[in-house]
Amino acid sequence: MDKRGNLYPLEFTCRFGVPQTDIMTALIKGDNTRYGEFLLSVANGRIEQDLAYRSEYAVGINLVVVGFPFHERFPDIIHKGSPIHGLDGLKSHHTLGSVKLDQGVPVTDGAWIMNITGTGVSMNDARTMAVQQAKTISFQNMIWRQDIGAGYDDVKESLYKFGVIPEEFAR
Repeated sequence: MDKRGNLYPLEFTCRFGVPQTDIMTALIKGDNTRYGEFLLSVANGRIEQDLAYRSEYAVGINLVVVGFPFHERFPDIIHKGSPIHGLDGLKSHHTLGSVKLDQGVPVTDGAWIMNITGTGVSMNDARTMAVQQAKTISFQNMIWRQDIGAGYDDVKESLYKFGVIPEEFAR
């Protein structure tokens, strides 16, 4: 941001890891394996197929254990082995992270537990879906940011101006 509060990007970073890819794959039409095939064709210097996607919004929320992101430096600050409740009722795109099965029950096994992605025809719809779905999950010492996507309306015109989003998403 500049001194007047205007958005001014310093850099654009493209990441193909977690959770960025998880959020993007929620918008792919058809089988998500097409995303991997598409990225492989790009890495090989030839785009052999178009990647069909829905022109909607996607908002991803990470559910983590208290201690994230400092768990790598201080591994004893996180609790592992907590049962994860609510996975059966999820109706949105999601990706599990540090999760393992303990006698058939999913339990936490690290700090980054999962990403839940909501989609919708507006940022508010996508955010509402993600928040509603996140509220259906519980495990010991669970935390998540509840402000993800909340300020979009304030910055969408600047994002369009810098070429980050298409015009249709700036309206």
